[in-house]
Amino acid sequence: MVAIFVVCWLPLNIVHIISEYREEITTWNYFVLVFFIAHVIAMSSTIYNPFLYAWMNENFKKEFKQVVPCLFRSRRHAPVNGMNTQYTTVDTQVVPPPNRSPLPQEKNANNWAKDARACYDNASETVHLKVAENDAMED
Repeated sequence: MVAIFVVCWLPLNIVHIISEYREEITTWNYFVLVFFIAHVIAMSSTIYNPFLYAWMNENFKKEFKQVVPCLFRSRRHAPVNGMNTQYTTVDTQVVPPPNRSPLPQEKNANNWAKDARACYDNASETVHLKVAENDAMED
């Protein structure tokens, strides 16, 4: 960025320095043309700044793509039959829930372990709580 700035402004500064120390050059037939060209080049540096920022700054690129998305649409995402589509691939894996029921000990007819207070039913994925009247009165 600094190099572009120097290249743009150096000609105008050289013209100014030469005209300051050599006043007779201002009477030269092409001085106005040289000054005009050097001035246009210097002022053109303001045009280059947005392009330099776009080229060098990742955040600027990202924001610019969001503001003007039609310039960055790739062919593989082109509309199909006049409709825009977007596909997302999701890898899924079935993980069975952990069995949180008590260790299989002596079970009664209701599938409860002997001293269990909770039992997890894999089929319905529910937890059944057993609260005895004695336990409720102790608290």
